[in-house]
Amino acid sequence: MIFSTIKTNFYGRSELLKDETAVLSLLYAPLMEDCSLNLYMSMLSLNALKVNGNYDLLMKLTHLSLDELEICKDNLEKLQLIRTYFYEGKHQIMIQPPKSLQEFLKHDVLARLYLQKMGPELYHELIAYFQLKPIDRFGEEISSSYDSSIFKDYSSKQEQQLQEVLGNSVKSNFDQQLFLQIATETMFPSSLRTSENLKIIEELFNRYSPTLREMVNEVANCIDMNNNFDTEKLKRSMANSLIDVPSDVSDPFQWKAEQFLQQRQPDVPLIEADLMIIELLRTKYSFDDSVINVIIDYALKNGKGQLNKNYVEKIATTFKRNKVKNFIDAKDSLSFEKPVRTTKKAIKKVEYEIDSEEKADPKAIEEVLAKLKKGK
Repeated sequence: MIFSTIKTNFYGRSELLKDETAVLSLLYAPLMEDCSLNLYMSMLSLNALKVNGNYDLLMKLTHLSLDELEICKDNLEKLQLIRTYFYEGKHQIMIQPPKSLQEFLKHDVLARLYLQKMGPELYHELIAYFQLKPIDRFGEEISSSYDSSIFKDYSSKQEQQLQEVLGNSVKSNFDQQLFLQIATETMFPSSLRTSENLKIIEELFNRYSPTLREMVNEVANCIDMNNNFDTEKLKRSMANSLIDVPSDVSDPFQWKAEQFLQQRQPDVPLIEADLMIIELLRTKYSFDDSVINVIIDYALKNGKGQLNKNYVEKIATTFKRNKVKNFIDAKDSLSFEKPVRTTKKAIKKVEYEIDSEEKADPKAIEEVLAKLKKGK
């Protein structure tokens, strides 16, 4: 049950790509009431404007009663378009994009719901709308090409040299083929898909680490009505996603936590998960930013550059137990992670000797041996 006064914070998606809008309209919309779709679009818009309010605001925007709003919200959760988390009296609402066509069709629940409600005829008809058929504009290719016979004199030493060069080169995380599949002709026209433009996009992708869909969206926003691609605008837009790091403070540990984390990874925008970890340390553990920065610094150094939430909370819990209140306390408290030293104890070698007075009688030994031979 929800109350109109419960505060809501929005995270996740703030806009949809063209293909996502199509899936939402044609596949999701038939599975929900109009009010649910209206609520979803309102949440997207509020998140885009960075507006956090309460359910009373959503009631006014959607003209729904509290009971109607709860039903619509529940519908969005069941369709996996939003996820709701409860934290310190607030609802943290994570907005999810619609699934792709392939994901929708493979989903155990969504695909069956659609088939059940819309019937098999419309189901197959709509699927056909989404399937892009390649256009054979040029006919059969008859170009000349190299074959493996040109490498008959290629030595194993040359292959080794090649592998060394490839091993030392920077590996790209950019999946160009998938990027071009996601980007529609309207968003990124074929005339702009030159090797030079794709190289710029790949470099920016590897530097700033967005998702492929986010990269498509960034590229589309830099193409005007005349299909001119402003690569400088794209570079500025990607750079603006970074948080500004101050230059007038000599000690980074005194910066805001977001700025400190950005300074530790200068070319990578902060992701939502990182920001939520910082907010968690501020609200749940009541740490000031200098203490949070010590935790971030320690977690990154010991987590191979990754900010792991479970490890961060382990450090934070230890700080709370040690009553850490400031930067000095935090630095002193880091001893909890020091390895335990083991001390090797020297074992004194003891030699046992039989006292000369207690030595066995040779005659008695001979008697025992004789009995053993006889089997007694």
